[in-house]
Amino acid sequence: MKKLFQNRLSLEALMSYMKHHKECFQYNAKLLFKNPMKLFLIIIPISIAISLVLVSYILIKNINNNLIDYEHEKIILFLKKDIPNNYVDDIKKNISKKNNIISIDFYTEEESLNLYSKINSRDNVVNNLSFNPLPKTIIIKRKVIDYDYDYDYENNDLNIFLENNAYIDSYSSNIIFLKKTIYIKNILYKFLIFALIFLILILINVINNYIKIEVTSNKNKILIYRIIGARNSYIRREYMYFPIVLNFLCFLIGFILAQFITRYFSNSIGDFLYSYEIQYSFLNISFVEAVLMVFFIIIIGVTTCKIVINRFLDEDF
Repeated sequence: MKKLFQNRLSLEALMSYMKHHKECFQYNAKLLFKNPMKLFLIIIPISIAISLVLVSYILIKNINNNLIDYEHEKIILFLKKDIPNNYVDDIKKNISKKNNIISIDFYTEEESLNLYSKINSRDNVVNNLSFNPLPKTIIIKRKVIDYDYDYDYENNDLNIFLENNAYIDSYSSNIIFLKKTIYIKNILYKFLIFALIFLILILINVINNYIKIEVTSNKNKILIYRIIGARNSYIRREYMYFPIVLNFLCFLIGFILAQFITRYFSNSIGDFLYSYEIQYSFLNISFVEAVLMVFFIIIIGVTTCKIVINRFLDEDF
C-alpha cells in the first residue's frame, strides 16, 4: 500500500512537471505572435544571418564536390609527331624530378583521341574527321602547395623546362581556372566565418534584450514564486522555450531564403561549368546538416537565455 501511494505521488509529480513544461511552451509560442511587428523585427535579421551561413556553406560544398579534380594543376603536353620513343622517356624522367609532381601519364595518338572523345562527348568535329588530328600527349598532375593568389606559377622549373624542350610542340594548364577557384573558395570560407559570428552576435543580443524586458515586466510574479519557495530552475523554465521556438522558426525562414539564393547561383555556375565540359551536380544541405544547424542555433539561444536569466535572478532577487 505504501509503495502504491509513493508511485501515485511520483506519477502526479511527473504529470505536474509535464503540465508546467506545456504551459511554458504555450506561453512563449503565444508571446512570439502577440506582437507581429516586434516578431518581424526579431525574425528577419536572424533569418538573414542563417541564410548567409547556409548559402556560403552550400556553395563551398558544391565547389568541393564538383571541382574536386581541379584541386591539382593539370598540364597537357602536346608532343611533336617526329619525337623518338626514347625522348618520351627522357621527358618523363626529367619531369618526375620536379617538385610536387603527383602523376605523369603518356598517351599515343589513338589513346589521345579516345580520351578527348570521352571528355568532350558533345564535340562531334573530331569524330567526323577522316584522320586523327591529335598528337602524342603527356598529362601531368602537379600538387599546388602555395594557395597564394599572387604566386607566380608560370615562372618555375617545370614551366621553364617545358618552354625550352624542342620536342614539346605546346602545352596547356588549368592553373588560371584553379587559381580563380581557390580564390573564390577562400572568400567563401571567410564569408562563412563572418556569417557565423554575425549570427551568434544577433542571437545573443536578441535573447539578452528579451530576458531584460520579460524579467522586468514579470518582477512581481517572480517575487511571488520566490516567496512560495520556487527554485530558479522552475522560474527559469518559463523563459527557456522562447529561444527554441524563435530559432526553429528563424531557421525555416532562413532555409527557404537560402534555397532561392543558391538555386540562382547554382544555375549560373552550372551554365558556366557546362561550357567548360565540366559535369556539375547541385548538392543541397542534407537532413543531418540541417538538424545540426538547428541544434547549433538552439543551443546558443538556450545557453544565452540561461546565463542571462540566472544573472538577473541573482542580481535583482
